[in-house]
Amino acid sequence: MFTYRSIATTVSLSLLLSGCNWVYWDEDFESYHDLSSSNPYPFHQVDIYQPDSGVGRNDITVLNSGIAALQTRIDMIRRAHKTIEVEYFIFSPDMSGKIIVQELVSAAKRGVKVRVLIDKSATVFEFDEYYADGLKDHGIDVRYYNAAPLYYISTINFRNHRKLLVVDGKEAVTGGRNIENDYFDLSEQYNFLDRDLHVSGSIVKAMQDSFNAFFEHDISERYHSPEVPNNRIELQKYERKQEAVQAFLAHTEIEEATRARIEAIARPILMEKKTYLCPETTFTSDAPGGSFWTRFKDPYSDNYRFLRKTIFDKVMTVDNSLILASPLRNLKILTMRFIP
Repeated sequence: MFTYRSIATTVSLSLLLSGCNWVYWDEDFESYHDLSSSNPYPFHQVDIYQPDSGVGRNDITVLNSGIAALQTRIDMIRRAHKTIEVEYFIFSPDMSGKIIVQELVSAAKRGVKVRVLIDKSATVFEFDEYYADGLKDHGIDVRYYNAAPLYYISTINFRNHRKLLVVDGKEAVTGGRNIENDYFDLSEQYNFLDRDLHVSGSIVKAMQDSFNAFFEHDISERYHSPEVPNNRIELQKYERKQEAVQAFLAHTEIEEATRARIEAIARPILMEKKTYLCPETTFTSDAPGGSFWTRFKDPYSDNYRFLRKTIFDKVMTVDNSLILASPLRNLKILTMRFIP
């Protein structure tokens, strides 16, 4: 039998570049030891819980159910009083996106500052400038990460795979899920098996700070409102797009029924979930701004690739067991140490 001793989490982890290992031919892996204790990176924080003072306390709930993960996001947005930060690789204008956006609009109407950052990968990008313009009317600021054109053959591969929702700098949800029906058990064709972590505590401020760095970086585009075309055919396309956005922002009976079903299924699941107080919690992330040119003109490993060093450190210092969950290239790491 094992007794729980500690759970350290490294969350919201993104790999912005694959391959090209020859860039790191002179990397000094020995220098990575004990990085978790030394906090060497601008997007890295380690909290050690001190029971006497309560300093460094972080509570984490593991969300395996897609339906429960969506309801958690809804609940978080409804609890917001001051700020909401939203950051995703995929943000689809489907039913899950509709529900999340309408909750964000409601939050903005009650005075919450809402900011949204979406990766502009040509392969998955759907939440375009028309939707951003519609949200701007409600005071929501939408920006796009790495809007490099397709002829930037290498730079377009430097994507932002972070998935993050932060509320009031006090609670966050992060993990493998994007905003799309198939991440939340809403697709009629197929649904992903995935995992999120709901985090509340002192580590969330570091997560919020990392969002600020990505959101404010030059690589994050401040979009331009679509211009009204003069050509009749293009004008018709423009008007259809405007109508689609208005329909997306409007409440419907189907949406209300879907919301009711989501809550009916998710609420009992959430009531049974256990929340773990973590004696040691680690947050780390790569830096924004990586591109084809920064691989060569900057010390790329030192200035951008912080995640890989933290993972190395975690692997080298674990006591008895290491559990890794890695959908696609997005690496989420959960380390546990047990004693008999």
